Amino acid sequence: MKNITKILLVVLAMCLILASCDGTKPVDQTGKPTGGSQVTNTGTPASGTEEGTKEIDRKDVKDKLPDNIDMGGEEICIYVRGGSKEVDVPEKTEDLINDAVYDRARRVEERLKCKIKTVECNVSQNTMANELRTLIKANDESCDLICTPRYYAMALAPEGYLNNIYDYEQIDLEAPWWQKGFTNAGKLLEDKVYFISGDASYNSTTMAGGLGINTSIYTEKIGDMADLYKTVIDRKWVLDKFIEVCKDIYEDLNGDGEFDDGDLYGAGLTPNAAMIEWYTGLGVELCRTGDDGLPELTLNSEHTVDVYNKTLEVLYSTTGVLCPGASQAAYDLTLAKFKDGTLMFFKTTIGAVSTFRDMSADYSIIPFPMYDEAQGEYRSYTADSATMWGIPTSAPDPDSAATFLEAFAADGYRFVTPQVYGSALKYAYSRDDMQSQMMDIIASTVTLNFANLHSASISGIEYFLTGLWANKGEFVSSYESKGPTFEKNLEDIIEKYKGIF
Repeated sequence: MKNITKILLVVLAMCLILASCDGTKPVDQTGKPTGGSQVTNTGTPASGTEEGTKEIDRKDVKDKLPDNIDMGGEEICIYVRGGSKEVDVPEKTEDLINDAVYDRARRVEERLKCKIKTVECNVSQNTMANELRTLIKANDESCDLICTPRYYAMALAPEGYLNNIYDYEQIDLEAPWWQKGFTNAGKLLEDKVYFISGDASYNSTTMAGGLGINTSIYTEKIGDMADLYKTVIDRKWVLDKFIEVCKDIYEDLNGDGEFDDGDLYGAGLTPNAAMIEWYTGLGVELCRTGDDGLPELTLNSEHTVDVYNKTLEVLYSTTGVLCPGASQAAYDLTLAKFKDGTLMFFKTTIGAVSTFRDMSADYSIIPFPMYDEAQGEYRSYTADSATMWGIPTSAPDPDSAATFLEAFAADGYRFVTPQVYGSALKYAYSRDDMQSQMMDIIASTVTLNFANLHSASISGIEYFLTGLWANKGEFVSSYESKGPTFEKNLEDIIEKYKGIF
């Protein structure tokens, strides 16, 4: 099989050389940079969001792999989280996403002449990371690829358990099925990255966060939804506009004269993990790449202080905003209020849109606002449980694993992700192009950085601001206390990476 793979790489290299000599330049489908951030967007085309952007039929976007790959029935073994249905499922069930996953697995098996095998690890993120660590350390050759939640497993990269993705020419990290935001966040020195994410796993799309909006309330209290959509597309959907829209939306529904859970509000916000989406959208950066190609912390900035103080006021001093607390129960309360029609705005995800099917009111989803128009581009976030992929150092044939992964992600981009949108839109009030454009903007502007990815190893840095909001803390003094620990943790991670370069 390794000889076949070497032939494949030669053919692929010849294709790339020919492509570079045809006098044309590749079309940039990823959107423009996000105001100097270390990371930009995911590479998913944001149809209709850029002037001159044409609708792209995903089925027509081809990968660069040769057509005649034959793995001779080789088994590709993928370790996945317990209960995962992202890679393969036993049978069709007439569920849009389930059947898309099933069909993708069969198409890739047929194309590459291989067989897919999945092995489930413990459903706990931390336990799964430890299981993978033990497996790879033992040089167990049963595992070709790992498909794992990022929060704890990211530590496997600096510990030397993963191969560098840039070593495999068959994986085209510029292709739209790989999240450029994720790749750039984990990249060091321009050519070192050990985990990647994208359309190989549908939850990289379903977990992209946005603002759910009760369009019935908006239409009654504010105006035509078409105007709001235009505001978003024109990149004028900013924090001040959000405050203007929701600050006076309040009704004492239970008539008790108190601002409480029984009333109608313009927005429901909870200062827990849900607020990571908010500060990401508002342009707060935990870190960025320095001139030496290595990450440096940038959380302690004037912009962060401005965002924190202004959002603190929104949370606790705005009439139209309900902030019931920072617990999971508080978030569940805002979810229930959105579903029963007493919240206009609510933090949600693309994948959750389909769960609103029992709402009597109309609803939609839009991206989180930017801080101001100077920011230039929306920024969305995917939860720390979103899936990433890596090739373990113990893989018996990493070239075959890389070939499979590229084909699998490309097929997901062409066929699975459209069904994710279809599942979300199936039960929404509006299945027109505007709502799919909103989803495209959200999915195509996922923005992460090195500190997000390694948060578990940097004392949970991405939750630092959420804790401050919950306790109404003071930023400067709090960062003076925690900052040295963050800096030391980051230095330790970088030293580990240098040991495997």
